[in-house]
Amino acid sequence: MTPEAPARLAELRSRITRDLNGDAFFFPHFDGVHGWEGMAPVFFVTLNPSTAPGFPTKADLLLYRHMKASGFADAHLTDVLKHRSTGKMVPALLQNAALVDQNRAWLLEEVDIIRPGSVVALGRVAEGLLRDWLPNIRMAYVPHYSWAWRWPGKEARFAEAMASIRA
Repeated sequence: MTPEAPARLAELRSRITRDLNGDAFFFPHFDGVHGWEGMAPVFFVTLNPSTAPGFPTKADLLLYRHMKASGFADAHLTDVLKHRSTGKMVPALLQNAALVDQNRAWLLEEVDIIRPGSVVALGRVAEGLLRDWLPNIRMAYVPHYSWAWRWPGKEARFAEAMASIRA
C-alpha cells in the first residue's frame, strides 16, 4: 500500500457509485471493522452485495464479529460483483460478459491500490472467479458468512475457518 492508497480507494468508490447510478454497496466501517476502507494487506471478498434492507443484517454482524475476533478488523472487505442482486439473479449477471469485465476491472484496481499479500474468498463462486482473476496471489477459502448464519451449528465451522487464515 502506498500513501496515496486511501485517496485512490475513495476515487474508485466514487467512480463505481457513479457508474452504478448510486446503487452500489461498500462494506461500511462498523464496530471497529474497517470494511471496504480497510488497508491491511489481506482482502476478504464475497460474491455480491445482498438485497437485504439495511446494514447490518444478522449475517453481517456474524461476519464483522468474526473478522474482529480473528484479527482482521483492518482488512479490506469487498465484493467480486458490485451490483446488488439476489442469489437467483447472480447466474444471469455472470453470463453478462461486459458486466463481468467491468467488475473485474474494478476489483483489479482495488488489488492494485491495496496490494494484498493474500485474498480470502468468502464462498465457492467467489473463490472460482478470484482464482481465475488473481492467479499470482495467495488464496484461502472460507464458507460464505450467510451460510454460517442460516444453518444451525455452522457458525463454529465458520469461526474455525476464519481463525485458520494467515495474512
